[in-house]
Amino acid sequence: MKRHIFLTGDIQVGKSTIIQRYLEAHPDLRVGGFRTVWKDERWNNRNTLYIVPAAGPDELTDSNRVGLREGVFSDRIATDYPEVFNSAGTALLKEPGKYDLMLMDEIGIGENTAEGFQKAVLSVLDGDTPVMGVVRDKPGVLTDAVRAHPNVQTVVVTVENRENVLKELLKQGNESISNQVLASSI
Repeated sequence: MKRHIFLTGDIQVGKSTIIQRYLEAHPDLRVGGFRTVWKDERWNNRNTLYIVPAAGPDELTDSNRVGLREGVFSDRIATDYPEVFNSAGTALLKEPGKYDLMLMDEIGIGENTAEGFQKAVLSVLDGDTPVMGVVRDKPGVLTDAVRAHPNVQTVVVTVENRENVLKELLKQGNESISNQVLASSI
């Protein structure tokens, strides 16, 4: 049985919200791992992406800035900081056995050259601690490896099925959910 669940689908369909609501329903879980947080600076056409501990706090500093998007959407210049994924991101994935659940929200393509971070993610996926996360539906070194990992089940989230996905996660729990249960309910 697959131990880890990764939600995927279009942007802004509610993948991270599903995870947040799942965690709110399980307040006693010891959660490790990471979340990514965007800081929107519309006044200067800039968005900055940070990696923060799954359980907080959301400290947004240069030491955990993993991406920068500048310009208007159609002409955006993307800058990724693989060295920050390799330092701050890898540190957030240490000692998964201390936790009931590891969170990886989200795995994207900015990590394509962050080899240390990639190894840390795959090491956690090889382990026994359940993982819940989001993986972008784009080709990339890490996104492809996560989706193809033998311990990972991916669930496509849409606007139409997101409430059912959440209900099934809450009903079945991370370890016992199966492809058949999700397929029959969505």
